[in-house]
Amino acid sequence: MSDTADLTRRVGDLEKKVGEIAVSVGELRTEMKHVATKTWVFSGVVLTLVTVIGAAWWMAQQYLGPILQGLPKH
Repeated sequence: MSDTADLTRRVGDLEKKVGEIAVSVGELRTEMKHVATKTWVFSGVVLTLVTVIGAAWWMAQQYLGPILQGLPKH
């Protein structure tokens, strides 16, 4: 096989592989649209913590308040 024919074949193979890589990158970009970002995850954690802390505060007011008021004063 001549050098020119070999080079032509190799360039053709590279073009084919580059096309396959482009398709794969396009598929990855499509899939990555559905992945949560750090901001979304952080926002979810903050929202959950605020809810849990708020619920604990409400329970403390509802249950501990009357108990503390019922204690004898010195």
